[in-house]
Amino acid sequence: TIDNGKNAIKIASMEKIKASEAACHLTVEAMHMFGNIGFMASSEFLSLLQRATDSRIKGGTNRLQQTQIYEYMLAKK
Repeated sequence: TIDNGKNAIKIASMEKIKASEAACHLTVEAMHMFGNIGFMASSEFLSLLQRATDSRIKGGTNRLQQTQIYEYMLAKK
């Protein structure tokens, strides 16, 4: 359980990946809908895309998070 800390790393890593990938996907989809307006420096979309991309890197890259999940799963076997 999360309370005793054993599954906390796995669950947190999984949720971080899920949230950051969803943020990037949705931001890119919004930019596709609005066309090149999203690439303008004054656009909110550019800021959202930068923040969404940062979420993949900050707090551990998604690859690092996936590695932690795999290590946890292999240790359980």
